[in-house]
Amino acid sequence: MSKPFSPLFPARAGLLILLAVAAPAGFQAPAEAQPASSALLAEFRQDPFDFYFGLRTAEALQCGQAVLTGEGGFAADERQRALAVLAAIYLNQGHEPEARAAVSQILMESPSGELPNREMMPKGLVNLFYGMRDSLMLAHDIQVLPDIRTLAI
Repeated sequence: MSKPFSPLFPARAGLLILLAVAAPAGFQAPAEAQPASSALLAEFRQDPFDFYFGLRTAEALQCGQAVLTGEGGFAADERQRALAVLAAIYLNQGHEPEARAAVSQILMESPSGELPNREMMPKGLVNLFYGMRDSLMLAHDIQVLPDIRTLAI
């Protein structure tokens, strides 16, 4: 009988090494964000994409948590844009469950809706959003007419 495989490092040491190598320098856990100030929420409401493209992820996560909990009085379109930015940040940080939760919030409000500012979003988020939307629509037998745009010359 052969003896079972024994790793060179204990399991915990291997995990710590993996985390040290794989974790990006600016990584922050999503659940430990501080509450956003009203001034920060107002700035985020005006243009959440500025936070995403300006690499202001910590501030965007603070504001995103406020959006998820219903604080700040965001209008429906502002909320969808903010949730899309929040999902993009979570996905970029490797937090797919949190990204899915943000996308789910968008789809709860509009199951057949479109991703806000799709052309500005990373491909991974576009794929996640439309995969979840299409699955939801198939499960609930929701049909959307195709959006075909042609140009006659």
